[in-house]
Amino acid sequence: MIIKRADDCDFGQAHYHLDAESFYLLVQKQVPEEHLSQVMCNYFMNTKHPYSMCVGLEYLYMNDYMAELYQLIEKNRAHSNKLNQDWALVYKLMLLHEINKINKKNLLNQLHAVKTTDPALQCVILFQEHSIFTYTYESTLASNLISQYRQLFNQINNYSILRPYIENRLDRVLFIHYWKSNDIILARKHAYKVLSMSHNKTSKTIIHINLASTFIFDSFNSAKYHLNTAQKIVFETKNEFLIKLLIMQNIPFIHAHFGIVDDIKTENKSEQAHLALAKGNNALAKKILAGIKPITPFTKYYLGRAYNDKRMLMQSYNDFIEKNGDFFYARLPFKYINMEGG
Repeated sequence: MIIKRADDCDFGQAHYHLDAESFYLLVQKQVPEEHLSQVMCNYFMNTKHPYSMCVGLEYLYMNDYMAELYQLIEKNRAHSNKLNQDWALVYKLMLLHEINKINKKNLLNQLHAVKTTDPALQCVILFQEHSIFTYTYESTLASNLISQYRQLFNQINNYSILRPYIENRLDRVLFIHYWKSNDIILARKHAYKVLSMSHNKTSKTIIHINLASTFIFDSFNSAKYHLNTAQKIVFETKNEFLIKLLIMQNIPFIHAHFGIVDDIKTENKSEQAHLALAKGNNALAKKILAGIKPITPFTKYYLGRAYNDKRMLMQSYNDFIEKNGDFFYARLPFKYINMEGG
């Protein structure tokens, strides 16, 4: 029977000695669903059970208890158990990565230095490695991690708290994988699964930003919906890195792509050129592009359009596929090559 009372969120203090799984099974039966996450948060902030303190890091992250997460990271860091220290380090690195406050090479080196046989922690490490390899366009390395992740995920069967959250991370990985493979239906399927499960605002912002991009060959309104949703969420996170990424890059890119550019401004030089192209000002686009380094597949795409250079567009197409492993964005120059006059 589910009990309903004013102090539901304080329920369970007498059971804080239990491990997380036992406590979770207990409160699921006795606490209304709307109070369950707060009850679990209170438990994780008070438990002394070593592995439950580790589980708490993932639970607090996925349910967006960020202030409590930072506190629990410190508790795990100060623990005498090395496994707790490893979990603390991995989550500290993850949070630094989310706000772009750590060098990718340094991050990868520190992750590789963590030696653990814990499959859940290994999954979180692989998730971060996949994010790094996606960012650095090492698509083969990123894809190779998926089978490893699945094998480790299958070892988490006995953890009813951790398993759905680790699966949520797998869905995030698969979203990126299928998106870059240009399998958009499957990509969106995994993205929507992530959104239905995760309450973490940073995670949801990133998913909405990327979902917006999946609609560039379909619908401005659908893309705009996800941009607007991302914008609403990201200002709640105060994540300056994501705010800048959205405002200066993603919003201008999608508006320029669809030719809807009134009142759209950006400090991003590449997207300034894109906006100029959308306005038909090829001369300005050429001037801006002349000063852009390094030359990326996107830069070559914009150069190809500015100069009506089919050879440059083909280079862009090949670079997207061969250097970035990105079959989705390769459609941009390919589409322009096949346009009349392209």
